[in-house]
Amino acid sequence: MSAPIVEERRAADAVKREAPILAIFGNPPYRRLAEGEEARITAGWANGFWDDLKQPVREAGWGGELNTFPDLYIAFWRWCLWKLFESEGAPKRGVVCLITNRTFLAGHPYAGLRRMLRERFDRIEVIDLRGDLRGERPAGIEEDENVFAIQAGVCITVAVADGTKAAGTEAQVFYADTWRQRA
Repeated sequence: MSAPIVEERRAADAVKREAPILAIFGNPPYRRLAEGEEARITAGWANGFWDDLKQPVREAGWGGELNTFPDLYIAFWRWCLWKLFESEGAPKRGVVCLITNRTFLAGHPYAGLRRMLRERFDRIEVIDLRGDLRGERPAGIEEDENVFAIQAGVCITVAVADGTKAAGTEAQVFYADTWRQRA
């Protein structure tokens, strides 16, 4: 009965010894950078990295909606993508799990980020915890309680790059939505 467990342990040990796996976990700050602050914090590092997130938005005619850049949690997403896929010696395999503002899940300004995530990762799992105290709720939803003492809604995103998807295809995306409904 223990043979499958022993075999799984051997396989896990082999991966740990032989496969470079990068795991990035975090809960980045939820705040927009003030004018001039971006260059001071990032020493100009992030400026070029915003462009590939903004370009698809501009091409779609939504460039006027890019006022949400730069935001620290978007900078964290962009850094994770750079570290995992673009940096010197990047492993191109790994896991990113961030607890962030949920605004990037929808809306024009974040179309470039969503596209980049789908193109680069094999599987993406999103748990939308909602909790945006400023947004509207659907009929039947009386409360939208946040897991943190903040006004911005929150989501947990786990993005896995393991090399399992076919070249030129997009990631499988799994989405779970949580609302507190009337009984």
